[in-house]
Amino acid sequence: MEKKIIKYDGLIALGFILYFLIVRMFALHENPWLQLLNGAIVFFGIYKVIDVKKENGIHFHYF
Repeated sequence: MEKKIIKYDGLIALGFILYFLIVRMFALHENPWLQLLNGAIVFFGIYKVIDVKKENGIHFHYF
């Protein structure tokens, strides 16, 4: 289970690195609408970690 969580943490980090490099490369880093994609990357990562914990029967506290 820990390996899956670390895998998704790495995917989030890699996603942010690639996203910010691409956005900066095309000089779109000042566009506020692109911040929505930040939220999508974070949502995917949090969703997958919670999903892995639920698959393994671990009670997850949200606070």
